[in-house]
Amino acid sequence: MPLSPELRAVVERLKKLGPQIRPALLCTLEGKPFTSDGFRSNWHRLMTKATAPGEKGEPPVLAERFTFHDLRAKSASDDALEAATERLAHDDPRTTQKVYRRKPRRARPGAKILDASGDIGQ
Repeated sequence: MPLSPELRAVVERLKKLGPQIRPALLCTLEGKPFTSDGFRSNWHRLMTKATAPGEKGEPPVLAERFTFHDLRAKSASDDALEAATERLAHDDPRTTQKVYRRKPRRARPGAKILDASGDIGQ
């Protein structure tokens, strides 16, 4: 995955600290990695809050819940196949298409719908 120059500089500084330092991208307020139960609890709390109506009756921020792992598929589904394949560092676009692209294809009236192999779908 490509790193921004700023993140690359941070990673290089951390490498100089030695192998005993294992930084976590998602961490607690104390800077320690989440336990799996801690992360799951925080994610659950976030999803509950985001899918609940607001205090003054506003609609929820999210229409439905999703998992943390769904973010990778969302990223792959929102962009062109070539860009998504590159971003996910796949060598073969078929992997991106088969595993991560989850949005339904929309047909235009009168247009043929082709499957991944280029054949007309049933």
